[in-house]
Amino acid sequence: MERIYLDHAATTPVHPDVLAAMVTVMEADFGNPSSIHHFGREARKILDETRHELAESIGASAINIIFTSGGTEADNLAIIGYAETNRSKGQHIITTQIEHHAVLHSCEELEKRGFEVTYLPVDETGSISMQDLADAVRDD
Repeated sequence: MERIYLDHAATTPVHPDVLAAMVTVMEADFGNPSSIHHFGREARKILDETRHELAESIGASAINIIFTSGGTEADNLAIIGYAETNRSKGQHIITTQIEHHAVLHSCEELEKRGFEVTYLPVDETGSISMQDLADAVRDD
């Protein structure tokens, strides 16, 4: 019986072309991109080129591409960073009770910082009520 991997929210299989590129870099260009020696400068060059290629492929600016160590760090950066940057526009956040722990922990941290978080309930299919959402939306 063929096995099918369905947990792509956690991780995904690596495409062979991506794996080949990663192996090349890991074997030959493994320097710390923050170091000033030759290996570091080469690693920085590859990192910067990759950032620019990725940005161009999605119509973004390279300065807006941030590499993180994983999903939890990315969630924290996105949620807390956006909330703090836009604090003057409002301090109310709406999410659901069934979000990933990284999302819930970010919301809990924001509550400690003075934000108010509304946790919407979900039904047996994981869907929210549009009425609950409408009731939760506020000017702030």
